[in-house]
Amino acid sequence: MNLIKNAAEALPRGGEITVETFCDQGQAVLQVTDTGVGISPEHMGRLFEPFFTTKQSHSAGMGLASSFGIAKSHGGSIRAEARPGGGSVFRVSLPFVAEDYDQEGASAVPEFPSGLTILVIDDLEPIVSFLKEGLVHHRHTVLTALSGEVGLQVLRETPVHVVICDLGMPGMSGWEVGKKITALCNEQARAKPAFILLTGWGDQSEETGRMAESGVDLVLEKPVHVSALLKAIRGLLLNQ
Repeated sequence: MNLIKNAAEALPRGGEITVETFCDQGQAVLQVTDTGVGISPEHMGRLFEPFFTTKQSHSAGMGLASSFGIAKSHGGSIRAEARPGGGSVFRVSLPFVAEDYDQEGASAVPEFPSGLTILVIDDLEPIVSFLKEGLVHHRHTVLTALSGEVGLQVLRETPVHVVICDLGMPGMSGWEVGKKITALCNEQARAKPAFILLTGWGDQSEETGRMAESGVDLVLEKPVHVSALLKAIRGLLLNQ
């Protein structure tokens, strides 16, 4: 969907979009080609960066970043090329499944709970809106806050099952939010919600001591797709 939307936005005066699927060198390939305005050389290396966009007035710059995250989460890749004479080609390559689907084993997995109350904290409104839309689509109630301070105020008034919080925010970092949530729950003698920290600052997996100190249950790197986020939430709740 993101690739087709991106292609359509590159056709301000109309044109053609071609979507193909085929096998190539042991991989499944999805290819989206357009006859639009093309990609300038200076932008080619930044296409999949979160928040990078050449359409400032109507784009949050997360579409291609999300596509990159989806492909990567399935062990695949995505690349872009400029077409000679104009237009662009986006090619997603995904590995074939190596094992047969275990239907009996899959049926034994508990169903993912719906109806959770989830608090999303991020100082960037497009990220908050993106996550809220995806989580609401899966029948969860989503509360939002654009700062750690506001998030804590929301949590004082409304218990939640899960908190999803950005790491790098002005005023109060995600680590600090985690500490204050833990203190608040201890003060009110209630269970601490599962706490997921989102970061665009690279791998934080070695921060195990800091995670325990801040009450952080899991760290995920941005961009994160909603399906990966739901899988992470499910794992945390099943292990509680």
